[in-house]
Amino acid sequence: MPECDSRPPRRFEELKQLLIRRYARLSAQQQTIARFLLDHPNDAALDTVAVLARRIGVQPSALVRLAQALGYDGFSDLQLVFRARLLLSFETWQDRVETLGPVPADGGSVLDGLVDEAIASLERLRASVPAATLAGAVEMLAAAEQVYLLAQGRPFPIASYLAFALSRLRKRCLLLDNAGGLVRQQLDLATPRDAVLALSFRPYTQLVIDLVAEQTGRGVPTVAITDSAVSPLARAAQLALEIREPGKEVFQSLNAALCLAQTLAVALGQLLSEGPGAAAGPQQEPGGGAHVRAVADFRRPSRPRA
Repeated sequence: MPECDSRPPRRFEELKQLLIRRYARLSAQQQTIARFLLDHPNDAALDTVAVLARRIGVQPSALVRLAQALGYDGFSDLQLVFRARLLLSFETWQDRVETLGPVPADGGSVLDGLVDEAIASLERLRASVPAATLAGAVEMLAAAEQVYLLAQGRPFPIASYLAFALSRLRKRCLLLDNAGGLVRQQLDLATPRDAVLALSFRPYTQLVIDLVAEQTGRGVPTVAITDSAVSPLARAAQLALEIREPGKEVFQSLNAALCLAQTLAVALGQLLSEGPGAAAGPQQEPGGGAHVRAVADFRRPSRPRA
């Protein structure tokens, strides 16, 4: 008999957390469906079950079974959660960009397309990262004696930027570039008084995932920047910041990742300037109090200049 809650979630964030908790226990097919729904919540709200099933590559009955396993009467009942979220959200640049067809491959058109996608990416970032989660990550980094920065492949420039920014803040950090194949030995020096900040996007680097899981298991605070709430890196880390990208482009943008890295650096600098007592200690709950408001203020859209 499928495990289900007596009252299934009616808010999207609660459904998201339920899927994250259950993800490891879902079948491979159910994991594929859950990931698609979380990564494409607007499509989950608007498309029919037949269209969604075709896009995911499963039978419509598979979506119904997942919904029932989560405690819903059927997929239509589950879909109400995504529709409620959509009613509370707003149109972003991405909604407009996705209505455009292919553009000619001349320089001006390519530039226009990339600029539009960059704007859309930043709009998605602002809408998808909760202030409390962001504040928790900042407090975790502030409380660390040393921050270990870990990335391979495409997100490595973001880790490199963070090493530069943290060094300018006089925050002890180590960029793990795996030179000489010594990354595991370097990371084994981390203690629970330190923190690991790791980045990985599809296709994920297994080494990064394994190292983060090892450090989380050793009690070292770990923060992930990744592209899905149920990505392997998100599930390996103690806290995850999600950057949702549509995955349609040949060259995936790093705009949102860099903006998030800059946000972490600026917010960390603000917190460190408040003095040693400002960082979350063992008696404080991460993401609480005035710093949540500070991060929320930082994320609030600025008013147009006169």
